[in-house]
Amino acid sequence: MRDKIVPPASGSVMFAFTPSIPVPAQARGSGLRAEFVSGAVIPVGTLPQGITLSPDGTRAYVANRGSDTVSVLDTVTDTVTDTVTATIPPGAGPTGLVFSSDGTHAYVGNAEANTVGVLATTVIPDQGSTAGGATVTVTGHHLANATAVRFGAAQAAITANTDTSLTVAEPAGSGVVPVTVTTAGGTGILGTFYYQPFPALTGISPISGPVAGGDQEIVITGRNLAGAIDVYFGTSRAVIQRASDTTVTATSPPSGAAGTVDVVVTGPAGDMPTGSFTYVADPEI
Repeated sequence: MRDKIVPPASGSVMFAFTPSIPVPAQARGSGLRAEFVSGAVIPVGTLPQGITLSPDGTRAYVANRGSDTVSVLDTVTDTVTDTVTATIPPGAGPTGLVFSSDGTHAYVGNAEANTVGVLATTVIPDQGSTAGGATVTVTGHHLANATAVRFGAAQAAITANTDTSLTVAEPAGSGVVPVTVTTAGGTGILGTFYYQPFPALTGISPISGPVAGGDQEIVITGRNLAGAIDVYFGTSRAVIQRASDTTVTATSPPSGAAGTVDVVVTGPAGDMPTGSFTYVADPEI
């Protein structure tokens, strides 16, 4: 089960309940209603502890305390569209978020660092492959009939345009560049984009483990791995323990049967197959 979260009407208060958290007594009989929708859960980071809707209701931001990340969800498709990781660290132990009144920034409370991080929310995702090609949404005001969107000096192809948002195809590039939008009223900087080099993977160790998965650590080696978002063993998502530029350490998830599966690392630049892992059945008498 997962919750269907709907922005509250003007002047009302929004409550979110889960199947394991009952409606509190003070809310009963008050006209509040918790509606649960059947379907697949949405994988995010480790120990998600806070979730906030963007002012326009199109995205949900999830603070993942265990992995020190913030996941960005598309509320229409119920998919993760971005994960703020080491490139722009939200801080250690993010637990909650709140938006600025104009919706251009989110403030993140970091329980373990005793800090508040500031995230720009006008360019989603704000990182991608140097090869380009990713779909990027730019939000703001007075964007109708935009004539150009540039990532640094490179012009992006506009695929959709309203007064408050633009959808573009990320052009190829490198480094950290400003994202600018040109309309009849002039040119403005709406955010920053971080180009990530594609990861190069060299190995995985060990190459086999029990069908039950568990605490066994799997070490994936290569280059440009620091921004790793997910590791999949076949269709099963592993838990990332730690990541650096040269290694990603994860625990193998359980498998339904013995056999060999592909291992794939997902990062800002895209998916990179790392090799294979063989699940071994437990011995029987």
